[in-house]
Amino acid sequence: MQLLDSREFGRRTAAGRPCGHYEVSLYYGLEFDCACGKAHEFKPWMEVLSELPLFKFVVGCPGGRHLTVIKARWSREDDVRQLVSELGTELPEKRASLTGIEFQAGLLEAKTGRPWSLEETEAFMKQQQSQVDKRRQT
Repeated sequence: MQLLDSREFGRRTAAGRPCGHYEVSLYYGLEFDCACGKAHEFKPWMEVLSELPLFKFVVGCPGGRHLTVIKARWSREDDVRQLVSELGTELPEKRASLTGIEFQAGLLEAKTGRPWSLEETEAFMKQQQSQVDKRRQT
């Protein structure tokens, strides 16, 4: 992974678009190397800040001070999925971040055009995770 200063990272990721175009649930449970130096498991509540061309995502570190660009790869022939970290940066200060459930509720509201309660969002996320688990078992 190439570590960049936050200005260069911003320049290289400026072409990002809002989330929701790629199916990211295929990659839940996979690990990626974060710009913070740790490996994190990609989970439904993770902060995907934007989508870049060629199945790349800008992901916020749970610690709040790092951003990482990960590329999603999937070989349909042998059903091998992986996340490859390409770029990362450390932010000058910790980002104020919503909790995972609040962030997800905001994304769902943006997608559907209606407000989502935290309870409704949590139930939806559990349903999504259940579907992912069933796909993995088959």
